[in-house]
Amino acid sequence: MTPKVTRTCARCGQAFALSRARVGSPYASFCSNECITAHKVQLAHLRSSDLERLFGDHLREAGLAFVAQYPLGPYVVDLAFPQVRLLVEVDGEAYHSSPQAQARDDRKEQLAAAEGWRFLRIPQFVIERHPQEAVRTVVEAYLSS
Repeated sequence: MTPKVTRTCARCGQAFALSRARVGSPYASFCSNECITAHKVQLAHLRSSDLERLFGDHLREAGLAFVAQYPLGPYVVDLAFPQVRLLVEVDGEAYHSSPQAQARDDRKEQLAAAEGWRFLRIPQFVIERHPQEAVRTVVEAYLSS
């Protein structure tokens, strides 16, 4: 019988027994799904794209308050308006165009719907070429709640 490996969580500092199944996993340094999700959110904040920041600035100028990099199960959503259960993804061409990314985005959107959220996708070209149209789309969804 293999002895249990005891680790200290990189997020909360709590000691925990690492199961054999998790040895070598990228999240073996975390004690729980809660700590893994918190870690992902922290990393996502560090990696917000320029496009997300730009669009967020436009939304703030329009008077909207939101939460950036909002955790949703195992996913992180670009912008959330929890007060009206609205999620917004800024679909950058590089990150959201592959078949794998589209499948992941579909799963994220299905989870959001199952949890009672409305979900908007704003493509990069709309934000870059027609920023006021993109803002208007979000404002209208926000107000229709």
